[in-house]
Amino acid sequence: MTGPVVIRDSLPKPGAQLGQVYGDADCTQSGQTITCVSRDGPLAQGLPLSFSMDLRLPQTTRAESFRNCAELALIDPDDRSALGRDDVRVLQDTLSALGHDPGPSYGVVGPRTLRAANAARADLGMTESQTLDRALLARLLGVSPQQKDANPDNDRACATVGLQVCSPG
Repeated sequence: MTGPVVIRDSLPKPGAQLGQVYGDADCTQSGQTITCVSRDGPLAQGLPLSFSMDLRLPQTTRAESFRNCAELALIDPDDRSALGRDDVRVLQDTLSALGHDPGPSYGVVGPRTLRAANAARADLGMTESQTLDRALLARLLGVSPQQKDANPDNDRACATVGLQVCSPG
């Protein structure tokens, strides 16, 4: 990868909310999915990418620990299917991380997102378009059709943490 790194986290607890993010990543939440885009740019082979985040669990949570997993969001540039809302959000976050202004990152394509996408296309020598696709997202993330994941076994990581009960106030 030669562009920003995208990580997706599907929260196992309904109602969990993203709090503070620590490290060089911009994160957004939609429902139970958190998407983070690194601000550090490319991830060199063999080097880690680390950041942490606070999650607020619903007050009804009655567990002593919480297990959560996150994984690299890998984009297939040959996939011609339509971008879903989460993919559009990743595209918006990536455009923003690269200095373009797509407007708010909420997963809906509007005029600002299209302008930012076409500015990025121009930077990359691509043809302007009125649609968003995986080919653009892959180019922004530095993924080429020839590129293969050298170690797919390390694309997912999990952590289990003990929970502390905090009193109100």
